[in-house]
Amino acid sequence: MVGGCSRKQQCQRHSQPNQWFWSFEATSQCVNVQNLQPASQSRAEQNQVTLSVVQLPVLTEAESLSCVFGLLPPQPAVITGTSITCQSPVPELLPPMPTGSDHMILPVSLVFGHVTIATSNMTFYDCGAVSRLNQSSQCLACVTSVWRCNWCPLDQLCTHNHSCPNQHVILSQRESPGPTSCPLVFGLQSSALVPLGMTTSLVLRGRNLDVYTDEAPYECVVEIEGVQHRLAATVEKSHDNTDTFICSPHQFQFALSQLQYSVPIYLCRGERRIDASPGLRLQLYDCSAGQSDCSQCRAVPEEYGCVWCPGSPSPGCVYNQSCSRTPEDSCPPPQITQVQPLSGPLEGSILVTISGSNLGMRYHDVVGGITVAGVPCPPQAEGYHISTRVVCELQPSGKQREGPVMVRVGAAPPGESRQVFTYQDPQILSLVPDKGPVSGGTQLTIRGQQLLTGQKSDLRAFLGVQSCYSATAAASAAATAATTAATATTATTADSATTTTATAATAAASAAATAATTAATATTATTADSATTTTATAATATTAAAATATTTAAATTAAATTAATATIATTADSATTTAATAATAATATTATAAPTATTAATATTAAATAASAATATTAAAAAATTAATAATATTAAATAASAATATTAAAAAATTAATAATATTAAATAASAATATTAAATTVAATATTAAAATAAASATATTCTMLVLVSQALSIVIV
Repeated sequence: MVGGCSRKQQCQRHSQPNQWFWSFEATSQCVNVQNLQPASQSRAEQNQVTLSVVQLPVLTEAESLSCVFGLLPPQPAVITGTSITCQSPVPELLPPMPTGSDHMILPVSLVFGHVTIATSNMTFYDCGAVSRLNQSSQCLACVTSVWRCNWCPLDQLCTHNHSCPNQHVILSQRESPGPTSCPLVFGLQSSALVPLGMTTSLVLRGRNLDVYTDEAPYECVVEIEGVQHRLAATVEKSHDNTDTFICSPHQFQFALSQLQYSVPIYLCRGERRIDASPGLRLQLYDCSAGQSDCSQCRAVPEEYGCVWCPGSPSPGCVYNQSCSRTPEDSCPPPQITQVQPLSGPLEGSILVTISGSNLGMRYHDVVGGITVAGVPCPPQAEGYHISTRVVCELQPSGKQREGPVMVRVGAAPPGESRQVFTYQDPQILSLVPDKGPVSGGTQLTIRGQQLLTGQKSDLRAFLGVQSCYSATAAASAAATAATTAATATTATTADSATTTTATAATAAASAAATAATTAATATTATTADSATTTTATAATATTAAAATATTTAAATTAAATTAATATIATTADSATTTAATAATAATATTATAAPTATTAATATTAAATAASAATATTAAAAAATTAATAATATTAAATAASAATATTAAAAAATTAATAATATTAAATAASAATATTAAATTVAATATTAAAATAAASATATTCTMLVLVSQALSIVIV
């Protein structure tokens, strides 16, 4: 009764029956509720609830148990042997019913003080919610529910009571007579198919309607998108307790985007809605909705009465009674508007999609009636769409040939496409590059003729038996993309070259100022970007070893050589890194050498050496134009421009140690070198753009793929 797990000696009542349970005893078990009566009840009433409990602990006269329903206040419990009795909560205290449900479950706990001894569940149901959740068949839902609910027909009330005031009661299915006594509209005597725009009379059948004794009139109600269309109804009674309800004629007008639209129909008497059988609905339909040609119209099931009417100004699909002319008995010849693809391999085995109109009313209409360039093409059932699309499998032609696609339906003349289909096989003329690493990853460019045979998804490239990943045919869209990419790359290269040149020139000016200050020389540096004039007035000549100047020149030459090497880097990332390293080395060496330069002549020699290095870099940039593809050439051009600019910065820095006249001459020389290098880079970029444009123009005869593993095998293009 403490509600805890402890040793036996720690339990004060362990010597009393059912006060301490040992887990190792086979017969030992916790206190639990074996039975609850009633297990469910209406939430509208308060009843006595009895719980049967096993292993119930013995209490003293001063002790008691309580029943707690959910979170409601405790109810006093009466113990009689192993049974405990308490009252269920008053209806007003029960929590609200969950939305969309006709019942709820509350836990029932047996409590000693603050300790829960045992717990079970009890269901509270709401008969009123049963009928509210089933508006189309309230009586049927009420008396067939799992709860003991009964139906009062005059009050339209589902209740837990067994009687209705001053009226007949229809009892639950657990008692007689049950659901067979419910007033019910069980069917349509007229057709459920109702053509829009045509005046129609509806007839309903019902039973057990004599329970209504008032004089309120009957009405047929048709609901269309929440709007009630009420039609007056007359009643014809029969001897078998069934009635016939004839609804007044009505013409329904409603815009449909498809052939038919399902709507409910039911019967009302006054404000009472009479039950209707599940599935009792009208099918409003419009022959013209979605039936754009003769074949589609004639494919509509016959019971709809749709015909192809040769009206004016254009024919159309209409209900037969609204056609003022004689309907067409046959459809016009097929019309083919599109064929995809327009080429295929001589071996066939690819799918051809034919789009158009009047391509048959069913799949079997086109079986044996399709030819592609004179070769039969059997249709595929899964790809057939009534009248508008046929998919057939291309058969071998045996030779190269071309011709229209033809579709024949029945005895009508065949339809012929304006587009011409060509049987052809792709031919490979060249492969660039022709070797690569065993690990793969190399992008290959395959050039040839008729590579775009079939659809792009049909193409596969193989190196021997090894598949070449992502093989694609380059069509006109790819050509446009390539031209755009080449233009964008050229612009980026030019911008990059300009920015790098400006940065290097600024660095050179800074280095010159530092050298002049160290030598106690008053130096004035003008705009570094234009590199046109550098004026320096030497106050005092610096004294240093000539050998140091010679070493500086050699270091500058080495840095320029490193920059030139960077221009032929295979990737953009490595080229950028190498060029940046070279520029840093040149700048650092120049800054060290400038304060120790001995004479103007020695400094001039260093500048000349740097200019030679710039010339060598220009040569390397020119060599880069021989790259195999436009993308490689563009990368080489950008790298050459960056490296040349770095070397130019080194030369400009070295010249600041000379006299005013010599410094001016050296700066002019460095500017010329930078101009020459920029011109070379521009030439390379222009060459790259031209190459890219040429590649785009020829892309209709080229395909690219990424090699997974390059082996010494022949290349093949396979169309699957």
